[in-house]
Amino acid sequence: WNLVAVVSPAPLLYKGESTYTYESIVANASTGLLVIELPHDTEGKTALFKSLAPRNGPKAGVHLPGDFTGCDWIWSNNKKTPDERLSMLKTFNLSDAPKLAWMQITADNDAHVWINGQDVGNTVSWRTPVCFNVASLLKAGENTIAVEAWNEDGPAGVLASLVALDEDGKTLAHVKTDETWEFAPGKGDNWDKTTKDQRPWKQVKKIFE
Repeated sequence: WNLVAVVSPAPLLYKGESTYTYESIVANASTGLLVIELPHDTEGKTALFKSLAPRNGPKAGVHLPGDFTGCDWIWSNNKKTPDERLSMLKTFNLSDAPKLAWMQITADNDAHVWINGQDVGNTVSWRTPVCFNVASLLKAGENTIAVEAWNEDGPAGVLASLVALDEDGKTLAHVKTDETWEFAPGKGDNWDKTTKDQRPWKQVKKIFE
């Protein structure tokens, strides 16, 4: 394909020649990437995806909660401690293994994430949050998120959100950083990232919302 088309406003608002132009763009095999404004109402969304049937019948994806809606920046305290390293833990339960699940995280300055002891990935700048597909790492029953975080200097914090959905798109869990998380100083020796080790563990502090 050799054409990228951006369609705005929602095509159902078009009349006459505009409607013909939209239908021609949809039917054109050279249109590879088609960016369309999504209607806010259910009737408009249904009609939009019906109009896109010639393009292999795309469907609306699952709606996810806002990026970090309701999440708090958390850390050991509000003090600005240079070169501080922390380990964090959050345990939660799922009624069933999720069909879809994503974890978003950012940190000042750096954080590495594990779920149920399995390496997920890391974030290296609070300016650039990262998102991971973690459905395969979660299971029915108890699950654990572990984070190793580091602050170079100045303000410190970790901000994270995990959303797990069932096959119908219903939310099984929305885990947010808040004061229910726990932390221990340092990285720990041979910490398995699934349970607390011998270090003193305490509840984190909410730095700011």
